[in-house]
Amino acid sequence: MKSSIKSKIVRIIFPLALGAIGLLGCQKESNNSFEAYGTVDSLKATFTVTPVQGSNTKFVVTNTTAGNCAGTYWNLDQGGGYAGGKATDTVFFPLAGTYNIRMQALDKRGHLYNAGPIAVTTTVNDPRYMLKGGQMRPGDDAYWSIFNQGPKNGIWALADGKFTVTNNPNNTGIYQAVQLVGGKKYNVSITYEANTYNSTWGEIWIGKFQPANGSDYGADKPSSGNGSSSTPTFVSWASSTTSFTSGTKTSTFTPATSGTYYFTIKVGTGSSFSSVAISNVSLYSDY
Repeated sequence: MKSSIKSKIVRIIFPLALGAIGLLGCQKESNNSFEAYGTVDSLKATFTVTPVQGSNTKFVVTNTTAGNCAGTYWNLDQGGGYAGGKATDTVFFPLAGTYNIRMQALDKRGHLYNAGPIAVTTTVNDPRYMLKGGQMRPGDDAYWSIFNQGPKNGIWALADGKFTVTNNPNNTGIYQAVQLVGGKKYNVSITYEANTYNSTWGEIWIGKFQPANGSDYGADKPSSGNGSSSTPTFVSWASSTTSFTSGTKTSTFTPATSGTYYFTIKVGTGSSFSSVAISNVSLYSDY
């Protein structure tokens, strides 16, 4: 009788034990953050910066972090923050100035380790770059003039690598004069953030007349970089409230004639917005 009972217990427990072993095996296999990598030591993030021979504007950056480094993020102090990149790369600073390069090393569990800054200084502007103050660093607002159609006027403030407008303007903008060559193609780029907006727009215009207070601005529209006929709008009008949008827009512009043009960034609303911020604005030629 006892033997029979023990046999039944074994028959019941043994399948359960196998099931438990199988379950533990699945858990272990799916736990990639620990089981696949094992112990991950803390990293001490380091990198080097080496000037490119014969160039004032290019440098080679190299992640020299010892250990199991799974990724590299560079901050080139050009207004874009950290971005994933190569362990060794050549970086370009088109405008004269001092830049504090920083790096983050990523371990296999997703933890970031900071290194830097290492300062580099460039003394000349790359001749292809037409705009001044497009990186929105401290003091760059001096290169831009402001216009307002009014009322209400926009309130512009430069901080944290961004030029930000508030106050729900009808149309407001910043602009600067540039000398362009007829028939030459120029590339346009802008990074933006828009917070809590309704019926709001942000646009780039390039025209031969200077923006003026008391009037809207419209001129030649750079063509879209993707071949579309759409205008280079970086905030698109919408009748419903959008909480947040951000990104980088690119386009091209080929002037018909040479001369003075006005590169203009215009923001306005038919309803309201919390803020629209712009950074990393550039206008440069291919050759």
